[in-house]
Amino acid sequence: MMSKRMVITLSVVVIALVLLANIGLWLERQVFNEEQFVETAVETIRTSRVRGAIASQIIGTTLGDLPELERLANEFVKPTLRDFLDSDIIVPAMEEIGGQIQTALVSSKPTAIAIDISGLTTPAKAAVDFIPNIDPEVKTTVEDLPSSIELLEKGAIPSIFTIGVTLLWSGRIAAVAALAIIIGLAWSAITKKRSYILKTLGYSISIGAVIFLVLTWAFKSPLLATVGTGNARIIVGDLYAAFIDLLVQQTWVIFAGGLIIIGTGYLLDYWLSQQVDIKPSSIVRSLRRSGEDQQASNKDTKRGEKT
Repeated sequence: MMSKRMVITLSVVVIALVLLANIGLWLERQVFNEEQFVETAVETIRTSRVRGAIASQIIGTTLGDLPELERLANEFVKPTLRDFLDSDIIVPAMEEIGGQIQTALVSSKPTAIAIDISGLTTPAKAAVDFIPNIDPEVKTTVEDLPSSIELLEKGAIPSIFTIGVTLLWSGRIAAVAALAIIIGLAWSAITKKRSYILKTLGYSISIGAVIFLVLTWAFKSPLLATVGTGNARIIVGDLYAAFIDLLVQQTWVIFAGGLIIIGTGYLLDYWLSQQVDIKPSSIVRSLRRSGEDQQASNKDTKRGEKT
């Protein structure tokens, strides 16, 4: 018979394996899957906060040498540029940014993230020739505008290639091992009629999931503190939050799974109690019925003899 200490030990091992599998699944579905990553990244980039940061970065990079013009652009041009970044025409550029971020994240070599702004600079360069009495310095600045700018410098998106691949494959192995142990514990609980096995397993999984969620939230701010400043921190921070939210959602599913296992343990308790209550009463009723049948049979026999 499996001891309680062994059940507790296996339950702790299970939650460790389940959480490792959870991270591996998240990496496989959300980070290493380019299509899914780009979809999530574009949704995040198109939020008002991130579009505002990108607009500020574009203005700061292109007009940084002209402080007064930069100030005016931030005041009057930035709102329009932020809205423009939400238009359908800019979606391909946003998808390109998402693809670059995913490449930087899963590549062994860090790379910078650039955004194509030729759709903005080309018309500006063409229009500057038709503006009368334009300041020569301004005209030169506009004519020298680049077709793309560096949105995030090299290293702003840390590479997780080595640890990511390791966790991905470890997660797959952990998932198989965790499933095997869970099935074994569940089978033992049902066949041996030991509901505490399911309860211990369920509580372990649920508590482990809650601890994981708390640690995820606790480490968010310290981690973001290491990511650049200003616009870069806004962009990277919101992307991080979006992907961590997906990991949190998966973890809540694990928590719910633990509750289901706990509930199953209590249902097993109820079923066993019903078996205990019903069996003696059934025997008593059977004995009474047998006795009554015997008495009736004896009476019939006596009547027959008298007749």
